[in-house]
Amino acid sequence: MSAFNPPKSLSKEDIRNIADVRRNLWSAGFKGLAWGLMGGGAVVFGLRNAPLAKMGLEVLTKYRSTNHAMLIIMGSGASVSFFSALAAGRNSMYLMEDVLLKSRYDTLSPYQKAVAAKGLGMDDDQKLLQKMEESHRERLGRLSKEE
Repeated sequence: MSAFNPPKSLSKEDIRNIADVRRNLWSAGFKGLAWGLMGGGAVVFGLRNAPLAKMGLEVLTKYRSTNHAMLIIMGSGASVSFFSALAAGRNSMYLMEDVLLKSRYDTLSPYQKAVAAKGLGMDDDQKLLQKMEESHRERLGRLSKEE
């Protein structure tokens, strides 16, 4: 399965939702990268040009070197990029709910059948599916309460 060859179980709207989520993640990541690089550059500019000794921040004078500047700029760019993509992903999860529900197995997966066959107290596939559905609903309820 690839982006150009989606499964037939997904509608055109679901495929569009997946593309929207992917687009949101990438664009938020690159926006975060830009803001992080600019913020890191501003911090480096401030470290190099501010009178740190007069402000009582003599400890920060050792971070004025070029090596520290590159570390600050690249580190802030990477971290802001990561966290902005993470936030965009969390904000786009509502688009993925229908897709995730459609892509689940209608019956038990081979792994679930093997686990059930080992005698874990589930003789009937329907009982196990029902128990899984209840567990899924409980987790979704807890997640919606947290937000």
